[in-house]
Amino acid sequence: MPQSTTRSDPTICSESFPATTPRVARQAGVAMIYQELSLAPDLSVAENITLGVEPARLGIVDRARTRQLALEALTELGRADLDPASPVRNLSRRGPPIS
Repeated sequence: MPQSTTRSDPTICSESFPATTPRVARQAGVAMIYQELSLAPDLSVAENITLGVEPARLGIVDRARTRQLALEALTELGRADLDPASPVRNLSRRGPPIS
C-alpha cells in the first residue's frame, strides 16, 4: 500500500512560515546550523564565516564588509582573538572551543 506524504510549513514563534525559497528563509533570519563542522582550509576565517552569504554588489564580494561581519561574529562568540584574514589551515585545533 503506498504511503501518503504530508507537507506542512515550518512555524516560527507559533506562526506559520512558508519558506518558499532559501533566499526568503535567509531574509527572514532563518539559517541552517550544520552539526558537522566543515571548513574550507584555503579560505580565510572571514570567508568561511560568510561562505554562501557573501556580501556583494554587482557580483563583486565586498571584502571590507566580509571582514566586518566576521569580526562581529567572532566577538559575539568570544573569539575576537582570531584574525579574520588568517587562512583556516593556519588555525590551531588546540584553542578554546567556540561555544
